[in-house]
Amino acid sequence: MKTILFIASTLYAVGMMAQNSGNIPISVVVPQQVDYLDASQSVRLGKKMTDAVTRSGLSASNGGSSIIMYPLFSIEKEDVVEGGMQNIRVVNADISFTVKNLESDIIYASYNRQIRGSGSSRQRAINDAISKIPVNDKDFDRFIQQGREKILAYYEGNCSNILLRAESCAKRQQYEEAIALIASIPDAASCYPQALGAIEKFYPAYQNQQCNELLQKAQTLYAAHKYNEALSVLYGLKVFSTDCHSEIKTLISTIESSLSAEEKRQWDFLVQQYNNRAALQEKRIEAVQAIATAYYGRKINYYHYNLLLY
Repeated sequence: MKTILFIASTLYAVGMMAQNSGNIPISVVVPQQVDYLDASQSVRLGKKMTDAVTRSGLSASNGGSSIIMYPLFSIEKEDVVEGGMQNIRVVNADISFTVKNLESDIIYASYNRQIRGSGSSRQRAINDAISKIPVNDKDFDRFIQQGREKILAYYEGNCSNILLRAESCAKRQQYEEAIALIASIPDAASCYPQALGAIEKFYPAYQNQQCNELLQKAQTLYAAHKYNEALSVLYGLKVFSTDCHSEIKTLISTIESSLSAEEKRQWDFLVQQYNNRAALQEKRIEAVQAIATAYYGRKINYYHYNLLLY
C-alpha cells in the first residue's frame, strides 16, 4: 500500500512538474573573501545577481543546486578628483559573472563588464559602481540565455550518467549524495520523471539509514516537551517501513498520550496533512531539497563561497 501511495504521489509530482516546467535552479554565491568589497557590498552584489536570475526566468536556489553563479570584482584604476567642497573618489572596476557546475567543474557562461563609479569615499564609489552593473541590457540577457541552453544541453547529454552515478552511490549506501545528485537535475530536463522514480528508491533507504539518529532526535525533543516537533520527526519516518518501525510506533503513542487537549487538536490537524497525498508529496520534496541543500551547502563552503539567501 505504501509503495502504491508513493507511486501515486510521484505521478502527482510529475503532473505538477509539467505545469511548472522550465525551472533551472541556480545558487547565487559570492567568494568568502573579496578584495575591495566589504560584507555589505558583497551582499549588494549578490542581490544584483539574484534579481537578474529571477528576472531571466531562472530560479534563485536556496543552495540545493550544483549550479552556481558567482562574481569576480576588481579595481583596475582609482583616482581622486579635486572638487570645490570635497574631493571625489573615482574607481574603474572590472566585474564578471560566471555560471558553473560544482559537480563537473564545467563553466556554462560568463559575462564581463568594465564599470565606473564615483563618490565622496572609496566605499561610496564602489557602491555607485555596483549600482551601475548593467544586468538589464541585451548582453546580460544573452549571457543568461547561453547559460540556460548549455545547462539544459549538459543534463540532456549527461542525465543517464548522473543517474548511474547516483545508483553507484546508493549501492555504497551514500544515500545523501545519491539524492543530491538526483535533486540537481532541473525539472526542465526531459529525464526529470526518471529522477523522481530514482528518488522513490533512494529516499526510503536514506530514511532507514537515518532511522536511529532521527529516533534519538525525536526522543530528545520529547524529553524537552517539544511534542509536536518530536511527532513531526516520527511521522516523517512513519511514511516508510524502517528498521526502527516498532520503536517509532511506540514513541508516537507515548507522546500522543502526553498531549494537552489543545496540542492534540493541533496534532490531529497535522496528521490529516500527513495523510493527504498532495501534502505528503510536498513534505517529501521539501525533505529531498533539504538533503540537497545540506550536501551542496558543504560543497559551496568547501570552494570558499558564501550562499546568499533573500
